[in-house]
Amino acid sequence: MPAAPSFDAALPLNVSLRFFLTAPLFGMLAAIWFMMTGAEIMLSRWHPATLAWVHLLTLGFMLQTMVGAVLQLLPVVAGVRLPSPVRLTALIHGLLVIGTLTLAAAFYWPNGGLSILAWVSLLLAFAITLAMVGYGWRATGVRDDTAIAIAMAVLGLIVTIGLGSMLFGYRNGWWSLKWIGMTRLHVAWGLVGWTAMLVLGVAMTVVPMFIGARRLPVWLERLQAPILLLMLVLWSLVQSGWSGRLAQAMVALVMIGLAGRWLWAIAKSRRPIDVTRRFWQLGLLSFMFAAMVFSLSLPGLNPATEHWMLGVLLIDGFAISIICGMLYKIVPFLVWLHLTQASQRRFAVPNVKQLMRTTTVVWHWRLHLVCLMLLLIAPWLERWGRLIGLPLLAAHMLLGWNLYYPIRRYRSALLVIRLA
Repeated sequence: MPAAPSFDAALPLNVSLRFFLTAPLFGMLAAIWFMMTGAEIMLSRWHPATLAWVHLLTLGFMLQTMVGAVLQLLPVVAGVRLPSPVRLTALIHGLLVIGTLTLAAAFYWPNGGLSILAWVSLLLAFAITLAMVGYGWRATGVRDDTAIAIAMAVLGLIVTIGLGSMLFGYRNGWWSLKWIGMTRLHVAWGLVGWTAMLVLGVAMTVVPMFIGARRLPVWLERLQAPILLLMLVLWSLVQSGWSGRLAQAMVALVMIGLAGRWLWAIAKSRRPIDVTRRFWQLGLLSFMFAAMVFSLSLPGLNPATEHWMLGVLLIDGFAISIICGMLYKIVPFLVWLHLTQASQRRFAVPNVKQLMRTTTVVWHWRLHLVCLMLLLIAPWLERWGRLIGLPLLAAHMLLGWNLYYPIRRYRSALLVIRLA
């Protein structure tokens, strides 16, 4: 079973907040890019505008928050002692920002200098992150279920990085390879092997703590990540023919089964329904529908539209929904925790609910749902499709405002504590 959280081991507040607060900025940038390029993004998954937009979301929004969450959760949940966390996380954050911006630019405006800067920056950021986590893991020797699931997610990230580097080198003419199959692997390992695997690991702690759902059976918590990883490896080895279709169906069945079991656990929670639960439910439902699209050829859809719907369901529907649900709990909780530690229980500090404006969070949930629906029908909106960027921009702006609110409360409360 996952170890009991040790909140005394939490890292300084700015370690994770720099990642969490940067993510909405990349979301805004992706929305502006959507308005600028419009129908180009939906023409093909190979289009330079599409590649730039996708990586602004996957690296700029998703990876920023996921790295921040991993670096904050590992010491608390698994007891992993990270070396020089403040200085190294600042370096990782800067390299990720530079690498993501230059990579998106290099996709749309091919340039050798930009390409090399993006490649080096991102590889350095990944290398430092993996070295930190690996060193801390080895020194601590953690073996609980949450840590094992996160370790498997990190393995998925390593595979994703390797495949992405090979594809980026091919695109810049550095070497040759079979790029279509490699791209399919890169997407699958990034969204399932890394993102979904990390969600499974984090869910074992976050869902019971913040949503009040019961834990899954011990055997299922222990096996969910290894089973998904095994199915993904099998599919990666046999992508064609009847064996490839069988492996694809097995991956989809595991995805649907795990998402359905977590949905059942969340639905049985006795706590009042809040926005966090809604985000998790939307994310898990999107994951299930994505699995269906992945394993079945939908009638009446051309391959480009099918790929678009699969990407929207996995990125905006699954990953971003889950991330928003976690951020709305993790950020105010971290602020409350550090205020409590700073006050040494001598002064009353705002509780977690007071550190987040419920009204604006609900409005973000509604806007996010509208954006997801619009993105799914975007291929049929033709020239009006670029207008979807407006609600996307508003949603990410509202997310950024909501996440900044507890920081403002933290600063004002900390000032009162220091002056007392």
